[in-house]
Amino acid sequence: MKRFSAAGIKTLSGYRAGEPLSGQRALSAACLAAVRPLAAGFGMETAMTIDAARAGMRIAEVAVGGLTHRATGRGVGGFVHRGREGLHIARVVGIRAVRLR
Repeated sequence: MKRFSAAGIKTLSGYRAGEPLSGQRALSAACLAAVRPLAAGFGMETAMTIDAARAGMRIAEVAVGGLTHRATGRGVGGFVHRGREGLHIARVVGIRAVRLR
C-alpha cells in the first residue's frame, strides 16, 4: 500500500513521499484549512498529502527515532486490513483525480 499511496501522491501532486502512510502529521492552521474536509479511514494521510501539495504547502518528512511500524502480518487479518487500506486509498486518489478535470 505504501507504493500505491506514494504513486497516487506523485501522480496527482508532483510530491515524492517517502513514508506516505506514517500516520503522524504536524500541520499549520493554514495547512489544516487547506486539507479539510479530512478524508475518512485509511486514505486520510494520502488525501492530506495530495491536498497540501496542491495548495502549495511546504511538506517535509522528518525521521523520528523510536517510532516503528507494526506490520499486520500475512494472515487473513493482515490481508483484510491491507485490502481495506487499499480501497480507502483508491477512493481518495480517484476523487482527487476527477477534481483535476
